[in-house]
Amino acid sequence: MASTFTALKRSLFPSCHLLYHPETVLRSLAHDSSGEEPGFKDPRTGTWDLRPHASRIQTVDASTLKTWQQATSSETWQNTQMVYTVNSAAARTLTSLTSQDRISNLEMSFSRGWYENTDFEAGLFSKDWGPSSWRQAILQGSHISINTPLFKQPNATMKNKDDWTIGDIEAINSAAHPITLYKPSNDQVAYDSQYTHWGDRSARDFYRLAWRNMAAPTGERTLIPTIIPPGTAHVMTVSAAGGVAANRLCEVLAASSSIISDFRTRTSGRSHIDFKDLILAPALPNNHPLTPRAVLRVLRLNCLTDAYADLWDECWDESFVSDSPILERYDERPIGPKWTADTPLRRAEDRRNAQAEIDVMVAMMLGVPIEDLCTIYRTQFAVLYDYDHGRGQGAHVYDANGRQLPTPVRQAWEKRQRPTSNEDMPLSERTHTHPWLWRLLRLRPPLPHPRPRIRLPPHPHRPHNESNSITTLLRHTQQKVTDQMTLRFSH
Repeated sequence: MASTFTALKRSLFPSCHLLYHPETVLRSLAHDSSGEEPGFKDPRTGTWDLRPHASRIQTVDASTLKTWQQATSSETWQNTQMVYTVNSAAARTLTSLTSQDRISNLEMSFSRGWYENTDFEAGLFSKDWGPSSWRQAILQGSHISINTPLFKQPNATMKNKDDWTIGDIEAINSAAHPITLYKPSNDQVAYDSQYTHWGDRSARDFYRLAWRNMAAPTGERTLIPTIIPPGTAHVMTVSAAGGVAANRLCEVLAASSSIISDFRTRTSGRSHIDFKDLILAPALPNNHPLTPRAVLRVLRLNCLTDAYADLWDECWDESFVSDSPILERYDERPIGPKWTADTPLRRAEDRRNAQAEIDVMVAMMLGVPIEDLCTIYRTQFAVLYDYDHGRGQGAHVYDANGRQLPTPVRQAWEKRQRPTSNEDMPLSERTHTHPWLWRLLRLRPPLPHPRPRIRLPPHPHRPHNESNSITTLLRHTQQKVTDQMTLRFSH
């Protein structure tokens, strides 16, 4: 990769970022602006995007430098840190986001958690693989994902940092607890007193926004936040913030979990996301009619167990009852003011669709046009785009009931050239035993969804096509939300 700059005037120069071949610059200078804007990878070939386009050449002047200053909180615009926007849609969106209120205005408190080496050596916690109550849990980065507090669990073997298993959210029971590698020391007083305190209370007394500290600026996603419940601790591969009202916490998560905030984060190119980086993200506008709808989706994605019952109760709004899904749901269940096992969205495609709805609602609240949102998704998130289109190691392929195909099943399906009839794929290849589910069955019987073996339903698998692509779903969501808002305000 390279960044190319040619100074023409003191505060006016063309800029072209994230290139893979110098010829792209020359051809972009002569381009007529026609066609779609390029990004990191060519979506048609999956290779590095070498296509020229006039939108690659961005003119940087004092106004642009001031936008960069606001995006990075540099001291002055004359010495601002650079920001990496690959096309004009990205530059427009960044300019729009820097004009919004920021999370920093909410005056949240920050917790770094335990130092994984220093505090371990001091005897504040020890290595002891196994299930933990939330009060004793010490989370690591791999435990969490976007709006998912129980994403992975470490395997007992712990051969290396990648020796984790993705959990089966459909099988999680109401009282489920995480499996952790670390446990508190026997000196509970020291453990409690030396953890971060906000005023005279431990940060562990609160529901908190938690995010992975390690960032992958060109990975599937960069900013990866969720909500963790009271009692929980974490090491420094996770950062946390809180100390605000429950509704406000969910609003912050709606904003920060959106693809728009992720885009703003990855333009910095940083490999760590500290508190000072998080609070640069845009905050949702006050009293916007879409805010409760985004909060509802955040709650249904995060409130997986009864550890979140108080959060659900505190955030309950009567408008939730009439807030129908915008995109398809395969396992939609009734909700009420009290948390139950039916409250969370468990089916994989239901969760994907709810996140897409959040992405669109946040973009609309922040004034980002839908076409710019789709362009940013396509051009800035190459790995995610590939996964959503059924390509790559983590491909998102769903069966006819909205369940994501386990990797061995998907690989067998790919090997057979993606058949569309179950008759063309034997049952043995459509059956998968989830190792984490067996562990849960052994540790915490019985489960409300006892599925020791995952069998794909007797319906054709659904390969990707343009009608169910994410860009199509984003546009459909935006149009439906717009229609609903127009109808609401016309009465």
